[in-house]
Amino acid sequence: MKHVKLARTHGLAIPATLLLTAGPSLAVTVFSTDFSSIPANLDIAGGPVAFTQRPFDNAGSGNSAEGSADIDVTAFGLSGQWLFTPTAGQYVASLNLTGLTPGGTLDIGFFFNAGGGLDGAFGGQTDGLEVRVDGVTVFNDFFGGRSPDRPGYGDTPSGQAAAIIRKQGVDGAPASNLNGYRTGAWGHDALYDMSLEPSLQGITNTASTATIELIVTRSEADADEYFGLANLTVNAIPEPGSLLLTGLTAVAGLGYRRRR
Repeated sequence: MKHVKLARTHGLAIPATLLLTAGPSLAVTVFSTDFSSIPANLDIAGGPVAFTQRPFDNAGSGNSAEGSADIDVTAFGLSGQWLFTPTAGQYVASLNLTGLTPGGTLDIGFFFNAGGGLDGAFGGQTDGLEVRVDGVTVFNDFFGGRSPDRPGYGDTPSGQAAAIIRKQGVDGAPASNLNGYRTGAWGHDALYDMSLEPSLQGITNTASTATIELIVTRSEADADEYFGLANLTVNAIPEPGSLLLTGLTAVAGLGYRRRR
């Protein structure tokens, strides 16, 4: 039989695990969607242009022709469909969370597809993604699809770590894209797991509510450029001190009942 080491406090036996600080295993999922349907607390039409929902076209079809995907995105853990940018403009998805424990932290995760000939910040363009929590920017970077001519997040250490795949064709010409949308001749697709981006993890929340904004900007309406969001998840991790206090309170209650 496996024995649990106990600590003694005022004559009470306290499991040693209650004296440990909180860790990733204590994370609780407070929001999750694959955009098959839009939850009531998620507004996808809050920007000048509204996101649309788009299926994962041609996923895993094996077709490497221009404008057709040969990548099975579901193999990388995606489900549902894209939250998609069909044309130029700024798109805002605003998520309102309630019932949070103040003093804890939030982890934000989603998949992000930067497709085609995006220009990043080249020539004054603003092809990029910004994430705000309660109005404070926690992530802001550009995405260029013509690297190294149009560098961006995918060329940074964080971007390389988060990149699941960057698809580019023979001699630099694009061979495929992830959603069958692009028909132009520039750029390539990149799919990122943004749960691996450090700035989106361990975000302190000071209240029982939080507003998370995902702001995507496309400078041009060209058919060879687009962004897609998939599988948005938010995890909450309680503050170690409050977790310990809860455990000690529970133990004290047991001690009180024992004395009676």
